[in-house]
Amino acid sequence: MVMADLVDTAVRFGINTITIEAQDIGRYAWARFGFVPDRSSWMWHVRVEARRRLKMTSAEISQPALGAYGEVLDGENPKLVREVASWRDPVTSIVKFNKDTGLPEKVPLGQALLLETQSQWYGTFELDDPETMDIFERYVGRK
Repeated sequence: MVMADLVDTAVRFGINTITIEAQDIGRYAWARFGFVPDRSSWMWHVRVEARRRLKMTSAEISQPALGAYGEVLDGENPKLVREVASWRDPVTSIVKFNKDTGLPEKVPLGQALLLETQSQWYGTFELDDPETMDIFERYVGRK
């Protein structure tokens, strides 16, 4: 909610761009919120690490789906992070474990690819971009 308030304040002040460094849990949350990595982060960090993590799911996802996901990760447009963040196929986490059983939990594929890697990134939120604002409004429950 703090970030939603920041966006509202930025709109009131006429600010067009918010820039962040996505670390730790933010790597997934910021993408869901509407932030887009800069081109360098997408090309050399996010998609490379996501591709590595995707390979770890090969026993859980069909070959056609893996191929389709791989094609997206081959794309050069940083806005593709939004598609990656939306992937919901359940996969076995490599970092999240059930506190009672000690067994790995299932997480959405997009979360695994963006959060369960070492890839930190820099990115922006463009307040004058209708697509970005639509993603934001849906994410914070305004639509």
